[in-house]
Amino acid sequence: MVNRGLLWSILGVAGSATAIVIAYRYLNTPVIEETNHSVANSVQEDVDEPEEVSKSENIETNSSHQLSMIQREGSLFLSLFSLIFMLLVGLVGFFVVVTSNEASSVAQLPMFPPLMWITIGMFAAASVEIVNRNNVLRALGMTFTTEKAVFPNTPEDFNVIRESSATNSTGQNSSRREQPDVTLDEEKPPPTDLVAVIDQADELFEQDQHDRIRTLLKSLPPALTLDVEVLWRRARACNYLIDTNRDQNEKRKLAYEGLECAEAAYSINPSSATSNKWMAIMTSSVGNFRDTKEKIAGAYVIRDHIQRAIELDPLDATSHNILGQWCLAFADMSWFEKKAAAALFGKPPTATYEDALEHFFSAENISPGFWKRNAFLIAQTMAKLKRFDEAQKWTAQAKGIEIKTAEDKQVQESIIKLERDLRNK
Repeated sequence: MVNRGLLWSILGVAGSATAIVIAYRYLNTPVIEETNHSVANSVQEDVDEPEEVSKSENIETNSSHQLSMIQREGSLFLSLFSLIFMLLVGLVGFFVVVTSNEASSVAQLPMFPPLMWITIGMFAAASVEIVNRNNVLRALGMTFTTEKAVFPNTPEDFNVIRESSATNSTGQNSSRREQPDVTLDEEKPPPTDLVAVIDQADELFEQDQHDRIRTLLKSLPPALTLDVEVLWRRARACNYLIDTNRDQNEKRKLAYEGLECAEAAYSINPSSATSNKWMAIMTSSVGNFRDTKEKIAGAYVIRDHIQRAIELDPLDATSHNILGQWCLAFADMSWFEKKAAAALFGKPPTATYEDALEHFFSAENISPGFWKRNAFLIAQTMAKLKRFDEAQKWTAQAKGIEIKTAEDKQVQESIIKLERDLRNK
């Protein structure tokens, strides 16, 4: 007869050892996150300055990526191991009950409850680790960028953010938005005519003077600040300032202001393609400041608003691109990540690579070559579908699109990397 005490001892040692590994990983999580945060800041500095990324910076970024992949695979292994271990505990418990008269059920076995709790804890901890470090949060915290030079008269941008808790608790009352704490140059007072305001804001936008745009639009009289055209331009200015600001508290402040403007624009005209588009962008960006459960709920809001924006203005290439990015983010989630997120936080949306391609192609058909990133995303999605010949074609096409911004330069580096990877296929 098998020595039951030995079986339980082996299981107990294995469970305890794995629990120690889990605890060790979590104790070291702050150190890892601090390292990743430092790397992210260095990468952001590269985007801000139009200089070539140095080899050392590339090595640092690649090391960060490799570390992330190792952590992902380790968490996946621990989670799968915990499921197997849980099954093993159940089988051993069942075997002991069948071969013994001392217990009528596994629950009565002295070692069964603690071992089962260990396995459940292992699974939950590893699953949370996977969800928090991988495609799930990247999908739920998506940020969308759009090329500023393409549609200068429409809201064509990227990631901003959301509401202050005070504004949220007052039911999105736009009349309570913070009044300007700075003013424009005293020698040049802000215009009082809406057309003049818009013209000046667009002129400053072409000069990348986003702080001045924000100051201008905040200093207008109430009759003008509540105009939809003013509101989305102010949100856009906040968005660019978020992108260049490295202080997290300031980013958060700008984010709240940005989404507040988008909500105000939507409340004024919910049938506007522009207001729906900005609601999608802002809701996506505010995910960076929300927990996972709220991000999952927000993902459905993003989809609904951007689909509505496309219905209202089907010829807006950037809206199609945003929906394509949304689909790509969720298509990238593995089966296990989807199940882990569903079990812990709520069912995330689903999408396929084919869905993403459809929207990227729609954007390209509306405005061919309008944005370097859109062509790159087509190539990248083709590669994910293992359509390598088409991926190479689109990589070459994306590479040939003119570099206009620092963001374009970053995309060019990604294109070159993808081109190199495709040669090895």
